[in-house]
Amino acid sequence: MNNKLNDIEYDEVKILIIEELTKYANEHSGFVNNKYLESLDLFNLIDIDDIEEIKSKLAENQVEFIDEGENLEDIEIVEDLIDLDLKSKNRDGILVELSELLEKSPNIIGEEKDIYKALVDREKLGSTGIGKGVAIPHAKTESVKGLTVAFGVSKEGIDFNSLDEEEVHLFFVFASPNKDSQIYLKVLARISRLIREEEFRDNLFGCKTPKEVIDCIREKEDE
Repeated sequence: MNNKLNDIEYDEVKILIIEELTKYANEHSGFVNNKYLESLDLFNLIDIDDIEEIKSKLAENQVEFIDEGENLEDIEIVEDLIDLDLKSKNRDGILVELSELLEKSPNIIGEEKDIYKALVDREKLGSTGIGKGVAIPHAKTESVKGLTVAFGVSKEGIDFNSLDEEEVHLFFVFASPNKDSQIYLKVLARISRLIREEEFRDNLFGCKTPKEVIDCIREKEDE
């Protein structure tokens, strides 16, 4: 599969990912599970380099690898990494704010702007704006010791080149080391599933304090 994305349009990359995984699943009918392929928003977000990782998990019959995901309540999202009033008016500015939010975590060990650069590089592969007013900027980088998740809200909304062309208000952003592909994909899958529900998105947008955000996520996970 071509790993050079410079000459491939994003929609074509998405199709290649889905076709690649579908073909592989069909060739190994003992573990075919359509739940792997039904979440297009997840496949909009994974990187080409993740395909081999997913294949290996499929081959090991680990269907839960993407299907289940990690509970967000088991992943520490602290109040300091929540900003309910992002100020930027464009995508680049938002990525700066979100990267600075992540950098408040002691998990960030790289040089200044490393996280921002990693997020920008990921966006070059295609927008992480998955639609319905949500974006999930993310990056794998050696500038972080462990998975780190932050959350931000833009009250006015940002043109993030989303799949449905709607402005984005809710931003889940995270970074993880390159070696942590498994949890990286699980968290991506879990967030993608949670934000599908309009009520949950509305509740998040309506939160007045970081604590309310954490409580909102915890209540949803406990259902």
